[in-house]
Formats: sequence, structure tokens, C-alpha cells
Amino acid sequence: MKTNTLSKTSRVAKDKKSNREELDELWLTIENTPEDRLEILRKMEKLQLSITETKMKLKH
Repeated sequence: MKTNTLSKTSRVAKDKKSNREELDELWLTIENTPEDRLEILRKMEKLQLSITETKMKLKH
């Protein structure tokens, strides 16, 4: 993964005005192997589960 691409991704992710299409476009520009992308997706799913669990705990 190129450093400049990573920093660009971070900037766009922090920009509250960015929309889903911009993030998807950046995703396609990151030079990862399919295995890397699958690993990233797995980690994202785990994080989403953690967030959901935390929200549920806070409600109760």
C-alpha cells in the first residue's frame, strides 16, 4: 500500500462532507491483494460488531 494513498484515505475519512462514493473510489485505488482486502473487511466486520455490542450495553 502506498503511503500517499493511505494519507489521502485518512483525510477523506475524516472529512465529514465526504460521501460513500468517494470512499468506495479510494478503496479501489488502494493497491492491495484480494487477500489483503478480505482481511481488511474481516477487521471492519469485527469492529462493527464491537460497536454494536457496546451500543447495546450502553442502552441497558
